[in-house]
Amino acid sequence: MRMFKERIPEPASELLDKLYLEMPRDGDLDEAANIAEAFGANVPGNTFLEIGCSDGRFSSEFARTYKQGQVIGIDTNPEAIARASHQNRGLPHLKFVQMSVYDLIAQQERLGKVYGIYCRQTLHHLNGLSEALRQMHEILLPGGTLILQDFDRELAGKEGYRCGLSPQQQQGLYQAIKQGKVEREIKRLGYQEQLQALTFFSILAAYDSTTIKRELEKKGLDCHVKKHPEQVSFKLIGIKPGNSSL
Repeated sequence: MRMFKERIPEPASELLDKLYLEMPRDGDLDEAANIAEAFGANVPGNTFLEIGCSDGRFSSEFARTYKQGQVIGIDTNPEAIARASHQNRGLPHLKFVQMSVYDLIAQQERLGKVYGIYCRQTLHHLNGLSEALRQMHEILLPGGTLILQDFDRELAGKEGYRCGLSPQQQQGLYQAIKQGKVEREIKRLGYQEQLQALTFFSILAAYDSTTIKRELEKKGLDCHVKKHPEQVSFKLIGIKPGNSSL
């Protein structure tokens, strides 16, 4: 029996939003090279789309490899988009747009021919998982690749989540959500513990990889999932059947 059985959406908090933008993302540069390899060769005229791009660090690094098409990073946070646009000038085929994942189909003409979608540590922010997956699948070109990386509730510990906080601290934060006192509880923690609390809330809001894989396979994607128990996370690569030249 797990310590926290139900999925609980992340609490709304300006402090949490600020912490999220400040979180170190040292692995982005290496990951960009791995994702570029997974997407294969550059395809002229097509779009690589990052959903939940935050400050644009990953998109900008990927754009240095993916040069024949355009690279677009989207995020709903206007501060993140402003920061990404300011910090990553100088790459004409890279742009950042404030946009929701739920508007992908409506904005498809603006996005162009989407050959690759990358969505990292974003699914747990969403309360409409099925609709988000539908939107991604719909705009992806036949033969295109969808890569999802996120926390996995199936890997959460039975005595508490592997986020660096003690079970007692996790229980305190859990109760703070229930009582609507998250900001007050977070401010009592040191900076490192605040970052760990951010991870705790993210895992608490995470979906399980089996459900995500099942939904995408129902839509026809050929999916492969690799689990990372130590990071309580998964990586899913899905290929949409068909020919990308169609």
